[in-house]
Amino acid sequence: MTPKGLKAYRGKLLDLDRRVRADAAVVSETAFSKVGGEAGGGISNVPIHPADLAPGHYEQEIASGLLENEVSIIQQITAALERIDRGTFGRCQKCGTEIARERLDALPYAVCCEPCAKRAEAKS
Repeated sequence: MTPKGLKAYRGKLLDLDRRVRADAAVVSETAFSKVGGEAGGGISNVPIHPADLAPGHYEQEIASGLLENEVSIIQQITAALERIDRGTFGRCQKCGTEIARERLDALPYAVCCEPCAKRAEAKS
């Protein structure tokens, strides 16, 4: 890949990293918010039925899953930036062939070419 192409992908990855980190910050507020009877999340003296807490717990569970996904994407972006620095970006880590530009445009942190990704997906 040309230095100009690498510079463009570095820019894409850095932009994506900023967006995902911002999303993760918002999601983490929900994932780690307190669920309870008071605005601050604490349990007040007012009796609360456990079913009243269920929607809050459900939202936290969903947010935790989303946050886990965001963290995974951030790690993959960081690894892709490291591959650019090492000079291995854009090469399949399984077979060594060049990853198609279309794939990198859609998923700039891709580690495998499409055929290898499909084979790995079929195995799991």
